[in-house]
Amino acid sequence: MKYRHYAPRAPVILIEGDPQQVAKRLAELIDGYRVAGKRVGVLAYEETAGYYKQGEVVVAGKRRDPAGVASRLYSILRRFDELGVDVILAEGLEPAGLGLAIMNRLRMATGGNVIQVGAFGGV
Repeated sequence: MKYRHYAPRAPVILIEGDPQQVAKRLAELIDGYRVAGKRVGVLAYEETAGYYKQGEVVVAGKRRDPAGVASRLYSILRRFDELGVDVILAEGLEPAGLGLAIMNRLRMATGGNVIQVGAFGGV
């Protein structure tokens, strides 16, 4: 893949859609990976980070501050490498304005591992 160099060592799975549905699906995935003995990294936003009681949760910033998220995105992905996680589960961001660029970067990091759980909406 042309853009694979944007990806961290661990596989990334992007869960996108309504933030409440994303949080629910992501929590289910965390449980499944942990039962399988995997160390899970979670890329979350301030508004939903508290939903995740397990895993290595790294907060990307606020959903309403995509500029802040964009400025931290690559350092966050490198942080997961430092933590030695086996898989990274990433919350999606609404693909509008700068959020579109962030989602494009995240999609490149996934290598196609994207789960859609409904339309985007506010938290």
